[in-house]
Amino acid sequence: MDASSVGDVLRGWYEGIVASEFREAGEEYDIRVNLNEGQRLTSFVLDSGEVYGPNNEAIPLSALVRRHEGRAPTKIVRINQRRAALIEGDLTDGAALGTVIGEIKSLVQKMLPAGYNLQFEGQAKSLGDLKTGAISAVFLGSLFIYMIMASLYGSYILPLSILLTLPLAVSGAVFSLLILGRMMDIYAVIGMILLMGIVTKNAILLIDHLEQLRKEGMDRGQAIVESGVRRFRPIMMTTISTVVGMMPIAAGFGELNAARSGMGIAAIGGLISSTLLSLIVVPCAYIYLDNFRVWGRKQVTKLGYDLSQSEVNYVS
Repeated sequence: MDASSVGDVLRGWYEGIVASEFREAGEEYDIRVNLNEGQRLTSFVLDSGEVYGPNNEAIPLSALVRRHEGRAPTKIVRINQRRAALIEGDLTDGAALGTVIGEIKSLVQKMLPAGYNLQFEGQAKSLGDLKTGAISAVFLGSLFIYMIMASLYGSYILPLSILLTLPLAVSGAVFSLLILGRMMDIYAVIGMILLMGIVTKNAILLIDHLEQLRKEGMDRGQAIVESGVRRFRPIMMTTISTVVGMMPIAAGFGELNAARSGMGIAAIGGLISSTLLSLIVVPCAYIYLDNFRVWGRKQVTKLGYDLSQSEVNYVS
């Protein structure tokens, strides 16, 4: 008798052998034959069981194996070539994944012996990757917007007033998710990244017209008021049309939109807050940034760098 033959017999007793199939209503079910639960949980089989040898003779199992009781894993799991033990679980209704992860970390870190560490997989790992990717996307998006605006306006200070709409939009998106009791999922993050390209257009419409009026010789205060009056209608029209277009996604009509409703909610909340606040905050920020720009150009002039006559008149 070789070890593999004895192992096959033991596997059949405990795991079972598929003897046939049962068919009912077009479905097939395996018929697995094994020992009953009472015999599998005791040493009855190992003490009194028999196996059949090559000549079909019955051989007591106790004559072939030695029984030793102990504990061992049912399978060996390795992650990155290191032994690992997997503990799986699902969230209860209303539980936030980020909060649960933080509680597990604080609890398990105190229990881990030396040489062991905790690593999250599945949705927990995806959430961590999502945070890293979202932060990178927001940073790169803000940088590219700043570079484009700086090259178009020829100023390093003026684009900052346009980028000020981004935190206004993010705060509105987070507030809308909290009000409606929605979690921060991947679709909500996509909605926030989507806001970066939408909300800045309102500030661009306002600041661009303001700069144009100032170049025509209008006073700064009057230009701020005039640009706000003239650009109020196009800003509201584009905002309202975008909000209305996002409503079916936010409402979650249909199975697919129900999963993506967080994107619509974040986009609508960010649009409303950025539109209402940018009409007040952006002009105020423009005044302080413009004062800093004027001061900077005066300092450059004092250092001996000659500016063109048009630039000097515009600064004054």
